[in-house]
Amino acid sequence: MEILKTSALDIGYHNSNKNTYLVAGNINVSIKNGEVICLLGANGKGKSTLLRTLAGTQQPIAGSIKINGNDIDKISKRELANILSLVYTDRTQAGGLTVKELVELGRHPHTGFLGRLNENDHKIVEKAMADTGIAHKANNFIAELSDGERQKAMIARALAQETPIIFLDEPTAFLDIASKIDTMRLLHDLAQNNNKAILLSSHDVSQAILMADRLWIIDKSGTLISGYTEDLIINGSLSTIFDSEKIIFDCKNGIFKTNDNYKIHTNLICKDSILRHWTENALRRSAIEPNNDSNNDTSIVVNSHNDILLTISGDKTFTLNSIEELILKLKNYYQ
Repeated sequence: MEILKTSALDIGYHNSNKNTYLVAGNINVSIKNGEVICLLGANGKGKSTLLRTLAGTQQPIAGSIKINGNDIDKISKRELANILSLVYTDRTQAGGLTVKELVELGRHPHTGFLGRLNENDHKIVEKAMADTGIAHKANNFIAELSDGERQKAMIARALAQETPIIFLDEPTAFLDIASKIDTMRLLHDLAQNNNKAILLSSHDVSQAILMADRLWIIDKSGTLISGYTEDLIINGSLSTIFDSEKIIFDCKNGIFKTNDNYKIHTNLICKDSILRHWTENALRRSAIEPNNDSNNDTSIVVNSHNDILLTISGDKTFTLNSIEELILKLKNYYQ
């Protein structure tokens, strides 16, 4: 079910001279419950601007945003706080609060003027901390937490707000690789198990393609491309993120790489898929392309990590004991 939908949405700014600066235009997308959507794009292409506009904290230049069929500008701030919660990329400045006190702030839209929490509010706060794996730190001050734990506390606050939509701006920006994976897994589980609609911006393409159900890509022209993750990988849309034609997305290996014009080409024979992948990685890093053309001067047979047979010009054969020896031999020969 579509919970948020845009129509011909233009996003950007009005500067001090009242001139309009368009960041991205004609955006027609929707958000559904139970899905994780990852917003990708190069720096300065409007990811944060789009999130703020969809959240109602920045006015669009043109077009409409509807939440549950209602225009966002006709929804009061209090009503919106019951529908949509935000987790920003900035490091939280709430160091003097405990985790529990921070998460309790998420109940503010549901409490009275004095902000007093009843028994049900406390149960919701406890569940939010448990769902995000931060309950064991409930009485710790935010200043005492690691970056990953702080991010979990911020997500717990958004959960305690009990909104069907959660927006996150670069939620893994300050995290180490383990915390990034943990955070993305958590968001995916929350979408599936709690039926939340989750939209996050990110630069971490590798985690996005593993955990996001759908991608929104703001390409180099300011056009937003939306689609199921694997469909956009296969049709080449990920290569539109960067302005440089030298950077392309390797669909087979799920990584960005340089689109080099290799001067050395070689046949590569290797039955082990893992060994082949990392042999290719070393070759390409050294400007050698394994393209399996029968006209190549060189041929490499990798039987195991320490059993590599290199044939150059059809008659010079070398038995090598590592990938490092292979690369050194090729470099020395072609220098």
